[in-house]
Amino acid sequence: MIKSAFNVQYVNRLRRFWAFLLDLFLYIIFFVPVTIALLLISFEQKTILYFCLYLLFLIGFFQVYLTFRLGGSMGKLTLDIKVVTHEKEYVSLGQALIRTFPYIIASIYLIAFLHYV
Repeated sequence: MIKSAFNVQYVNRLRRFWAFLLDLFLYIIFFVPVTIALLLISFEQKTILYFCLYLLFLIGFFQVYLTFRLGGSMGKLTLDIKVVTHEKEYVSLGQALIRTFPYIIASIYLIAFLHYV
């Protein structure tokens, strides 16, 4: 079900930057403790697999699902920013995946780096 967004206005870069910083802060809150816990357990292949799955879950939930269902990430929603199409509707699941593609590429590089460390 596609929800229609009302009263659409362009948001300036500074406000989007603050939303990005808030998202980054939330990623750190959810990412760092689990990463430290996994590294304290061991740094075996199985641990790296858990790390990768957790990273994909974070990206999938915070970026794809929230943008698709609610119209933005936690930072954007906190600052009352909605991601909409030119038709003023929330983005589809495919569009949310395409928007998240750079995060996925960065995660792949991070996973490859950790695999060879």
